[in-house]
Amino acid sequence: MFATGLGEAQRRPDAEWEELGRRGATGDRWATFVAEDDRRFTGMATGTLDDHGVLDVIQMWVDPAARRGGVNPTCSSYRP
Repeated sequence: MFATGLGEAQRRPDAEWEELGRRGATGDRWATFVAEDDRRFTGMATGTLDDHGVLDVIQMWVDPAARRGGVNPTCSSYRP
C-alpha cells in the first residue's frame, strides 16, 4: 500500500514531481524510472535503496491507457 492517495498526488504541483525526478536521477539512495511510448510519458516509479542494496518501490504511476501493456517489467527487479 502506498502512503499517497490519488487525490493528494493530483494536487501536487509539477515542480514537486520534477524535484522527485531530479532526486531519483542524482541521489545515491534514490532511483526513479520513467516509461515512454513514442516520446509520450506513460509512467514512473521511484524507490529507495535499503541497507542490502535492494530497491524498495515507494511510489509509482502508470497512465491508465498504458496499463497492462508490458511497460519494462525489468525495472521491478532493479539492483545496482
